[in-house]
Amino acid sequence: MKNLFDSLSGHRIVISLVLLFVVFLVLPLSQSETHHHLDSISADEIACAIDVLKDEGHVDDSAKALIISLWEMNKEVVLAREPSDDVTRAAFVNVRKDGVVYEARVDISAEEVLRWNVISGVQPNR
Repeated sequence: MKNLFDSLSGHRIVISLVLLFVVFLVLPLSQSETHHHLDSISADEIACAIDVLKDEGHVDDSAKALIISLWEMNKEVVLAREPSDDVTRAAFVNVRKDGVVYEARVDISAEEVLRWNVISGVQPNR
């Protein structure tokens, strides 16, 4: 019986090491690359969207990003794309600044603000 438990604990160590390898080395590499225009927005893309808004003077450190998500292209644009086309990515950002709510669309690929609008008649989250 003792040998059986010793061999099981050895397998657990090997399995644990393989899982650690996958979690810490393989997953970060695959998540940092965007292969499809509808892949989830990445942490790097979120940071880029915020940096673009800051660089263009729309937000400062007092502003709060309430929502940051991928801006999905129109269905017609998606269907017309070729596999070799460059992936164009944009972020939808909902911001509260000085008690006012704004909506922005940020082109992550070109690093520019495409839209910045005040949304009136809404109650900003605190």
